[in-house]
Amino acid sequence: MTALLSTLQGDIPGLVRHGSPCRDALKRRVLIQINEDGDYPGLGLGGMSLDLSDPTGRVHAAWWVRVVSIESSAVWRSIGGDDWYLVALAEQNAPMSPEQIDTLARLVLRLAGRV
Repeated sequence: MTALLSTLQGDIPGLVRHGSPCRDALKRRVLIQINEDGDYPGLGLGGMSLDLSDPTGRVHAAWWVRVVSIESSAVWRSIGGDDWYLVALAEQNAPMSPEQIDTLARLVLRLAGRV
């Protein structure tokens, strides 16, 4: 059985945004701050991961799915009803089981071309 995912790579374009709860390479919590130029001062996103155990992290992942699906009708059609249900749960800060969080993470990875 595959381990459940609770983080997503921070280098997925557009996933991490101002206020995203992340973990660094040492698993310490970090709140991402973006300067006026859209840069992440002092932090490289390659070693960062979006923390999906935090409801805000799940909201940011769900927003990313919405944006990507709006930008591509093919992506929109590839997302099933169960996936949209999880996106809606995350957007509403509703409680999610570890399995639901894992499914949301795997949806993001699939849409980002990482699986």
